[in-house]
Amino acid sequence: MMDDVYTIMIVDDETDAQLILKEFIFRYCQNVEVVGAASTIKEAKVMIAELRPDILLLDISLKEGTGFDLLELIDDPSFQIIFTTAYDQHAVKAFKVRALDYLLKPIDPYELKGAIEHCCETISQTDQIKKLNSALEKYAYEKISIPSKHSHIITDLIDIVRCQSDGNYTRFFIKNDKPILVAKTLKEFDNMLSSKKFIRVHQSHLVNRLHIRSFQVSANLLVLSNGDEIPISRRKKSILLKELSAQIID
Repeated sequence: MMDDVYTIMIVDDETDAQLILKEFIFRYCQNVEVVGAASTIKEAKVMIAELRPDILLLDISLKEGTGFDLLELIDDPSFQIIFTTAYDQHAVKAFKVRALDYLLKPIDPYELKGAIEHCCETISQTDQIKKLNSALEKYAYEKISIPSKHSHIITDLIDIVRCQSDGNYTRFFIKNDKPILVAKTLKEFDNMLSSKKFIRVHQSHLVNRLHIRSFQVSANLLVLSNGDEIPISRRKKSILLKELSAQIID
């Protein structure tokens, strides 16, 4: 399970059913917390707006309507849905509203545990993708001014594939463009770009992590998006492995 704690809300018009779900969650599930339980559609709508749960355990048959009626009242629901019901004829409709699971009463605690774990994993993955997209969007708008022989060339950081040392010069390899030779050492650019998704993999090479396509561990080679193969020094190998094992870009 994840280290984050995810919140659960129960919607069921039977008090005994609510208590059973709470007990099963307490006994069998980790890293989740029941933050509320509602018996009616009206009550559930208000509580969802206030509590903003990550997971909704939703009965289909309610005294004043159905679980589907409740969902129609929620604009852009951000929670994951697990239906808990005594009837199996609504399964197709349940998955059409993007329910992650459909559990039949009497609820099996291990099926409930598996469904909740599935929800938590889905939420975690979605959060990671959002963070990654946010980082990439921000990164895409960052620019750098590269001083060439006769001018300063403004380019997006995301388009720089790699930098290579050439004596007291540095050669920039840019996506869909010609290499640019700059009268500064690679060390200077390493200091500048190490916090910008670039990593020094060799005395002569600084690469953009976003352009790494494969790591040939046995050959100590990186293959980049433009097809370039870059050697990795032994000293940098363990650092690079740690960098590439991260789930998302920090």
